[in-house]
Amino acid sequence: MNKRTLFGPAIIALSFLMGAPGAQAQCSGGLCLLNNCPWYNHIADSTFSNGCSNWEYQGTAGVTTSNMCGWTSNPVGYLSRNTYASGGVIRQPFITSSSYLDVYSFEYFIETTNMQAGDVVNVYIVDASTSPSQWYLVDTITTNVSCSKRTHSFTNPGWKGHSMHVRFEGTFASTSTKAHIDYVSFWQKTN
Repeated sequence: MNKRTLFGPAIIALSFLMGAPGAQAQCSGGLCLLNNCPWYNHIADSTFSNGCSNWEYQGTAGVTTSNMCGWTSNPVGYLSRNTYASGGVIRQPFITSSSYLDVYSFEYFIETTNMQAGDVVNVYIVDASTSPSQWYLVDTITTNVSCSKRTHSFTNPGWKGHSMHVRFEGTFASTSTKAHIDYVSFWQKTN
């Protein structure tokens, strides 16, 4: 069973209950819908399921389907290698709110296969409002991982009202090496 089958009806029902249009929640960020959850997710299309143009892909990166985390035919972001490029980049830009708190949580699931010596996936948060842009390396993956949830918390980094982006960057030696990414969230605390 794929994640759209599991979560789709629940998300649609919650959207109607909360008064938020379903399409807006898919291709833009949104407030957490669980009770009075004090967080806003700046990432649109966190599950790569809606075909939104918020995600940007470079090199050998894009969207595919996978059985990642046991969900069949699951849309995911992927990084790979081909004959002409040794890897790729998945990124999404957004602007944090100046009226919310300066407290953040960055979460994602990642799965890698056939990682070899020299293969790496680096995960960054980039603050593009500074000059020069500040790149924060938050994770480096050099081995095979399966359905690994990663969470990074930041308190008072000075990012309120800033142009930011999350960035997944893969460099691989083998054309059989792959990285799949899903459920990406960049939460900012609202109160």
